[in-house]
Amino acid sequence: MNQNNGNVGGILLTAALILVAVLLGGPWLIFGLATYFACGAWTNYGLREIFSGYAGGLDVSGLEGHTCLPSAGWSRGVAIALVILILVVVVVTILAWHAWTQSDIKFVRDLKDREGIAKGREVRRKAGRKALKQRAKSIRPTLDKPRLQDVGRTLGSSHYQQVWQSMEDSVILLGPPRSGKGFYIIINAILDSPGAVITTSTRGDNVAATLELRKKIGPCTVFDPQGRSGVKSTLKWSPYQGCETAAGASKRSQVLIGASGLGTSSNNQEWAQQAEIILMYLLHAAALGRVRVAEFTNWCQSPALAGDAVKILSEAPAATPGWAENLRSEVESDARTRGNKWMGVTGATAGLTIPEVAEALDPGPGEESLDPRTFIEQKGTLYLVGSKSGGAAIAPFLVALMDEIVDVGREMAFQLPGNRLDPPMALVLDEIANIAPWKQLPTIMADGGGVGISTLAVFQSPAQARGQWGEQDAQALIDSAILQIQLGGSNNDTELRRFVELAGQREVKQKQKSWSNQGTTHSNNLQDKQVFTVAELRRIPSGWGLLLNRNARPVLMKMVRWIDRKDAKEIKASQRAFEDQMKQARVDKAPPASVRS
Repeated sequence: MNQNNGNVGGILLTAALILVAVLLGGPWLIFGLATYFACGAWTNYGLREIFSGYAGGLDVSGLEGHTCLPSAGWSRGVAIALVILILVVVVVTILAWHAWTQSDIKFVRDLKDREGIAKGREVRRKAGRKALKQRAKSIRPTLDKPRLQDVGRTLGSSHYQQVWQSMEDSVILLGPPRSGKGFYIIINAILDSPGAVITTSTRGDNVAATLELRKKIGPCTVFDPQGRSGVKSTLKWSPYQGCETAAGASKRSQVLIGASGLGTSSNNQEWAQQAEIILMYLLHAAALGRVRVAEFTNWCQSPALAGDAVKILSEAPAATPGWAENLRSEVESDARTRGNKWMGVTGATAGLTIPEVAEALDPGPGEESLDPRTFIEQKGTLYLVGSKSGGAAIAPFLVALMDEIVDVGREMAFQLPGNRLDPPMALVLDEIANIAPWKQLPTIMADGGGVGISTLAVFQSPAQARGQWGEQDAQALIDSAILQIQLGGSNNDTELRRFVELAGQREVKQKQKSWSNQGTTHSNNLQDKQVFTVAELRRIPSGWGLLLNRNARPVLMKMVRWIDRKDAKEIKASQRAFEDQMKQARVDKAPPASVRS
């Protein structure tokens, strides 16, 4: 506690000096300007002349020794103009200062410089170029001198330091709709991946921006049987490809049933398990019999039509022993329970009843089907576009295809140097919660980086993930992410509070002043406060993101817009080509003029 009476004298002295400067400098400026405007030349007046003019009501016209002097009207007019100018400057300054204190720039600067937020040295040490370079050889073991672009990508910058993401890091991106997830992160992630890419979306934006550029790296395939992107599907893939073995059929049935949503509640878990078993038999039979998808669909829609599946399992030498008898017992079981069991099979494969979906999932004789191993080796790009809503019910097949490629990628990794894919494969899963609950996602988030599979999962909020994966799996998914990025604009205070708690606390010095008969006293108290509040998280402006990186303090980073990339012109050209393709598709679909009339 300190006495500060001595400060009062200093303040009074300063105020007195300012007052003297105004009283002397003001008239000097007024008379000088008035002379300049009236006579065309500046005149420096002495103290006696200033006092004389001041005493005469701002009139220096009677002074001696000057060839030209302004009239009193000139001096008073200049004085009024100066007063108005000063008032305008003061008002504008106050308004500008108020606007500055309320601006996003001021908000970001204060938050970025706050105690508890990572500063330049920590950013460089934890997420900078040097930190990534130290891990480069383990990420790309087949390269002698890997570049940073070979092993990571830039997320943004903070305190004049670049923020890098390693290709072995799993990332969760959280942001409400229209918060810039694609503009700042997703498109960059697709383009900067050196190896194969699987990317999901419910729209065609990401396809439009990246398709032409990814074609320069490897073959590109679009799987959009719902037509949501406007691009005709180029994929051919069988939903029972790889189901010639019992393990393959079992895994595929689990994925399809799980992605359909059956079994997410305790009420239908038993029926989900029964549906998985039946679908496993049908997938195995379809793969061994090499049947067309129309026949497989009939089996799935009605047990009365599944007799041929039993026959195939009975006669095929490679059929799993006992499965024919098991399927026959299901087909011939009591009709009251059989319908409930078959309901899950019908729901998971309902998309096959749509002609556009069936066409994509029914490779004919001589047609090339997507081979996961070749896809990965050729650094291909697979765009999976669809949603769980709508009549197509395509979502389970999108997830099943992605699941097969990831499983093959794991198998390939174990046979490669370092037991990892090189170059790494990227999963850029935009709107994955609006497509289907991929049961393998929490696992691949946790251990995919170790085998060369980098995952970016994009959600509007953790609540969206819980709605699809359930409380425990969603929490496991979030906890397994190495990096978490939160964008501004969210109004879910419960979810934002998790970031507030993870950021910890900071010490804030609180100044207090008190008055007494002995004078004024000041004191400083230290108080613990959260590094940032929920309201501050919500207010983070567009283009900025809060990054949680392992055990480092939070990083407030300015993200990279794709329009600022070196290849931005090529991206825009890709978008124009996409738009032209969509326009042509609309023309082709339009009925002839005679029909319209």
